[in-house]
Amino acid sequence: MRITVGVIGGGSWGTTVAHLAAHNVSTILWARDPQTVAEINESNQNSRYLAGFPLHPTLRATTDLREAVEQADVLVMG
Repeated sequence: MRITVGVIGGGSWGTTVAHLAAHNVSTILWARDPQTVAEINESNQNSRYLAGFPLHPTLRATTDLREAVEQADVLVMG
């Protein structure tokens, strides 16, 4: 069975945890800022908190908290 990790919080800690999890499992990151979500999804970056650090290409972000929670088998609060 393949699990999905949901990370709640798009700051430096949440983004780092989501990036690390994405190396091994499907990962969805919830962030409240639409610009942060777009940047993660479009260019694999979170320049506000981790400038110059490329994020794992399979990491997906959303502003929809319900989506993140419903898709996740495991939730991590960032």
